Amino acid sequence: MLNVFSVLSDFDALALKSEHFFFHNEAVHLVSIARPITALLSNLPVLFVQAPEDFRWFRLFSLLTVGVLGWLMIRTCTARLHTSAWDAAMVALATFLGLAFIYAVVESTAWAPHLLAPLLAFVGYSVLSRSNMRMLSFPGYVAQRDYRALPGQLMAYCLVRPVWIACLIYQCALYTYPPHALLVVLFPAIAVLFSRAPPTYRSVIAVRDVLFIGANLVFFSLSTALIYLPIVRLFTAKGSGSAGAYKSEYVANLYAGHQFAYNTDVLAIARRFGHLLTVSADLWFLPQTNTHIVTAIVIALAALVTCLKGRPGTGRRPLPEVRSGIVAVLVLVICLVLTALPILASAGGFVAYRTSVATTALIAVIFVFAMRTNIEWLCERLGGSPVVAARAGAITMAFVVGAAFAANVYANYAVMKLGRNEYAYFIRIVRQTVDSKSKAIILIDPRPWGGAQGYNPWPVFDEKGRAVPPFELACFSSFCMQTGAIVRVIARALGRPDKAYELVLTRGDEPIPGLTCEMLEGPAASYPASTSRQAIQLVDRYRSLAPLTCVTANMGWHDLGLDLRH
Repeated sequence: MLNVFSVLSDFDALALKSEHFFFHNEAVHLVSIARPITALLSNLPVLFVQAPEDFRWFRLFSLLTVGVLGWLMIRTCTARLHTSAWDAAMVALATFLGLAFIYAVVESTAWAPHLLAPLLAFVGYSVLSRSNMRMLSFPGYVAQRDYRALPGQLMAYCLVRPVWIACLIYQCALYTYPPHALLVVLFPAIAVLFSRAPPTYRSVIAVRDVLFIGANLVFFSLSTALIYLPIVRLFTAKGSGSAGAYKSEYVANLYAGHQFAYNTDVLAIARRFGHLLTVSADLWFLPQTNTHIVTAIVIALAALVTCLKGRPGTGRRPLPEVRSGIVAVLVLVICLVLTALPILASAGGFVAYRTSVATTALIAVIFVFAMRTNIEWLCERLGGSPVVAARAGAITMAFVVGAAFAANVYANYAVMKLGRNEYAYFIRIVRQTVDSKSKAIILIDPRPWGGAQGYNPWPVFDEKGRAVPPFELACFSSFCMQTGAIVRVIARALGRPDKAYELVLTRGDEPIPGLTCEMLEGPAASYPASTSRQAIQLVDRYRSLAPLTCVTANMGWHDLGLDLRH
C-alpha cells in the first residue's frame, strides 16, 4: 500500500486499457478456455487506474475482498459447521496467508479469477448450507437399509431451492477460474476435522459437500466440452492448440500451456501429483525451506495419535466412532484429489502457487489440526487435564498461524522490494533513451527462453543467494518486457507519449545467436559469426531503428539488499 511497484500484467493492463476499452487484452483467449466471467471482469479494477501509483487503491479493494472471504469462511464454519470461533479464525488465517494470495491482491487483473471465483464458491456453499437440516433424514434410511427410498429422497433434496441455486452459483465460480473455485473443498475437510457437531451430522454434511463438488465438476466438464466450446470454436481458434490463432509466436508459446484439453498420460499425472504434494506441503513457506518434510512428519504423527487416543481397555473402539473416522479419511482423500484435478487432468497443467492454491490450503488446514492434535495428546500424556490440553492446542494453532504470518510478510517484502527495483531499473533505461533522443530500445537478454512457463524457474534466489518468491508471483523482466508495456508506462510517467519508443527484445540465442550491442550501435554493420541470412536481415532492421538505445539486460537489480531508487 505504501510503495509503488507493479507485477506481471499490471503494466500490460495499464498500457493497453485504452486499446481494448473494458476488456482484458487477451479476453478472447480467456473465453476460448472456458473463463468467460474472467474475460468479462478482469479489467474492471483497472478502469480507475491512470498511473502506477493508483494501483495502491486497487490493492486496498483486493484486501477488502480477502477480508470478506475470511468473514464468509468464519461465519459458515461457526453457524453451519458448528466449529468454535477460535478454530474458524485460525483456519481462515491459515487459508488466506497462503503465498498465492500475495499475487491475488497485488496483481491488477487477478481479482476476477483469484478472488471473485472463491467468493462465488463461498456464497454458493453458504446457500447450500441452508439445506443442512434436510440431510438428517438420510442416515435413517441407511440405518433401516431402505435403499430403495434413497433415490427418491435424493431427487427431492436436489430440487430444494437452496440446492439448485447453490449449483448455479458454483457453476459461475467454475466458469470464472476452477483452481480457486475449488477452495470450497475446505468446508467438508473442516467439518470432519473441527466440527463439534455429532459424528453422524458432520459425516453426512461432509459426504454431501463432496458429492456436491464432484457433481458440479462433472457437469462443468460436460457442459464445456459438449455445449460451450463448440459454440466458441465457431468464432475463434484460440484455446484449441492452433499457434496461428495468436498474433505472435511469443504469445502462442506463452499460452501453449493454457489450452482446454485433457491429460491422459498416467506417468505425467503421477509426476505432477508428486510435485504438487511437495509444493503444497511447503505451506506458507518458500520451497528452499523444505517444509514439506516437517508437514509429512506432523501429519503422520497426528494419524498415529488419533489411532491411539482414547482407545478403550478392550482394544476396540465404538462402532460409530470407527465409522466417523473412516468417513473422515475418505473425505480428506477425495478432497485432495479434487483440488489436484485442474493440474492433473489438464493437458497443459503445471504446478505453481496460483494453480495449487486449493491443495495448499487443504494441507494447511490438515496441518493446523495435526499440530493441535499432537500437542493435546502430549499434554494429556504428561498428566495435564483436558482443559489444559485444549488450551495448549489452541495456543499451538496460534503459533502456527503466527509462523504463517511471518512467512507471508517476508514474501510480501521480497516481492515489493524486487518489484520496486525492477521499476527503477527500467526508469534508468528509459531516461537514458530520452537523453540520447533515441527512437527505439533494444534489450538483449542473455537468459535462454524456456517455453511457455520458462519465466518461472523454481526455486528462485536473488543475486546474493537469498531465497525469494518464484517469478510467477510477480513479473521481474519476463512477460512484461516482451510486450513493451513497462516501457510505455514509464515513458508516459516521464511526460513522453506512451508509444514514443519501440521495444525490441532478444532472448538467449533467439532470434539472433551471439548478438551484441556493439553490432547494433557501431559505425559499421557487423554480424555474429556463422549467422543465417535471416539473422543478417534482422540485424540490418534493428540498425535501421537508429538512433537507438541498446542495453544488455542483467539481473543485478534482483537483489534484496539493493535499493535502486537511491
